[in-house]
Amino acid sequence: MGSVRGFFSESATYGLSSVLTRLFSVILIPLYTTHLNKSDYSNLLLLQSFVSLMAFATILSSGVFYYYYRQESLANRKALITSWLFYGLTISTFFIVLIILFHKSVLVFFIQEVSRPSLESSLIMSGVLLIPTFLSTHSINIFRIERRVRGVLFYSLTESVLIFVLIISFIDDFENTILFVLTSQLIARSFTWICSIWFVKHLISFRFFSLSVLRKMIVYSWPFLIISTLTWFKNYLDQFIGVQLLADKEDVGYLVLAAQISIPIVLISEMIRMAIGPFVMSSQNDKTILDTRQMILDMTSFTSFLLSLLIIAVGPQIILLLSNESFLDSMKVLPFLLFSGVILSSTTQLVMSFSLQNKNTYLIPSYSAGLVFSIGISIVFMPIYGFWIAGLSQLISSIVIALAVYLFGKKIKLEQLSFSSLFIIILLSVLLALSNTIINGFGIDKSALSYLVLNGFCALVFSFYIYFQKANYWRKAFLK
Repeated sequence: MGSVRGFFSESATYGLSSVLTRLFSVILIPLYTTHLNKSDYSNLLLLQSFVSLMAFATILSSGVFYYYYRQESLANRKALITSWLFYGLTISTFFIVLIILFHKSVLVFFIQEVSRPSLESSLIMSGVLLIPTFLSTHSINIFRIERRVRGVLFYSLTESVLIFVLIISFIDDFENTILFVLTSQLIARSFTWICSIWFVKHLISFRFFSLSVLRKMIVYSWPFLIISTLTWFKNYLDQFIGVQLLADKEDVGYLVLAAQISIPIVLISEMIRMAIGPFVMSSQNDKTILDTRQMILDMTSFTSFLLSLLIIAVGPQIILLLSNESFLDSMKVLPFLLFSGVILSSTTQLVMSFSLQNKNTYLIPSYSAGLVFSIGISIVFMPIYGFWIAGLSQLISSIVIALAVYLFGKKIKLEQLSFSSLFIIILLSVLLALSNTIINGFGIDKSALSYLVLNGFCALVFSFYIYFQKANYWRKAFLK
């Protein structure tokens, strides 16, 4: 069996970098909710999501990983990295020009109950932020591709600390808080990238730029670009739909805070995503890699589901710690978002079977189907039943994606992972999401004990199941 311990060693370091990065973001939430009302806080998170959406168009990392390990020549590897750098800078500049020209038209997607000039300047800054965001992604992926996980940790930590220090030190000195936060991110990311040049320059040389190499990376990566975009729409479009359809625009604040509290599940997904690509691509000749991947899927699915239960159990307390009582209604949507994240995180591991055989185009219908369900449910039911429908749409769409990916894999006869553990997670997620929705009916302020008892008990039972059914097998594999 492949080195499970080696994978989790790298994943733990990636996880630590993500945990530290997100930790600083979470610490800043009380500061944001103090200086911003719900509308402004929602706009800040929406703008950051908007930057993420634009950044997807610059990411060719899947193509870089696919071809990098097939190249023996350093020159060919330089061509991959350098061509991607030129591509990302070109696309980023193009988006900045579009935002400057059409930013007034884009404002309709944000809550405009605030100063319009302030929102306009913040939107333009979000476009400018795209360049240092891409450069940061580019450098981090060079560390990843060379499996220098400590480099990823140091880079992420440096950037996060700088953002944190800037915001903590000067937030009281600026009237436009949203613009100041985005500017702080721009300064920190630019500075960190400049400091990283020395460590990544050995793979960057302008004379190695190649249109033919770039074309190969784009051809391989374009399904992932579409899938990433579809996933973004699935995860965040509900918030923008809420801006348009909810009678009370401040309800969007519940959605964005619940999304922030779901960060631990996102962290697990990110650490797996960052480690699984280099790990699998560089271990393709290992005959036991499929068994290793199956164990990784089982372990991460069960542990992330257990973590979700624990978060829901103390969800009201977390909300009060990060904000105030006015945000307690975020509990109506939090269980759905957490369980949705667990399912989608597990599905990304099934996706590797498609990547290994260059069948990525078959993934597009699966993610498209999930997006259709998400948008359709939100548009039809959110105006009637309120913002919590966004959570329901997320859960249903994640289940649709997981089932579609698995069924497409069977149809084209891929050598893929067993679906049994993910099926258990889906079934339990549906049952517990419905149970927590019933608890919501008693009133959030009266349900704190019910959340703790229900989800705490389920977490305990699930822990015993893992211990008696899986732990011994996992321990033996981990020690090999």
